[in-house]
Amino acid sequence: PSSKRRRTGIDAPDPDNSTPIRSKIWMPYGDIILQAESTQFRVNRDVLAHQSSVFRDMFSVPQPADEPTIEGCPIVQVFDKAKDWALLLETLYNPCAFSSKYRFNAEKTLEFVVIAAMLRLGRKYDMPKVKNTALSRIHQAVPSLSPLDMFTSERPSIAIKRGELVDLLNLVYECGL
Repeated sequence: PSSKRRRTGIDAPDPDNSTPIRSKIWMPYGDIILQAESTQFRVNRDVLAHQSSVFRDMFSVPQPADEPTIEGCPIVQVFDKAKDWALLLETLYNPCAFSSKYRFNAEKTLEFVVIAAMLRLGRKYDMPKVKNTALSRIHQAVPSLSPLDMFTSERPSIAIKRGELVDLLNLVYECGL
């Protein structure tokens, strides 16, 4: 029997049939296994449900008792890049990325790949705080021609490496910004 539980992707590619890999994001208190491609993340459903209405709704529906599990945790298959999930979950679980009130730390410069993952997954899974944080940083990094933009912070909020500017423009286009 398949070890996959539910599809949550809109345009779901063929699942990766390779042996699952345990990610470094494997919380001992986690109660759900999130699988993206062949990578598995053991996380807490409350963390996902707090950030995402999609996961909140998914977890509110009772599941059959005979669903496959890993270490007693049900498996949720998502059809996104494993790297995007690794970056997003690292941001959610890394205490240095949060202020004391569990809001994203605006003082920390984040790499473009992190912002891209936050925006893609934040939009897809209805994570307003995650999505708005990414959008805010993109607007700081790529201001409009508005005269008010000259009054924004001088400190960069996104670390954009050489060659990533085209990726940023593609992301802006992909997300309809």
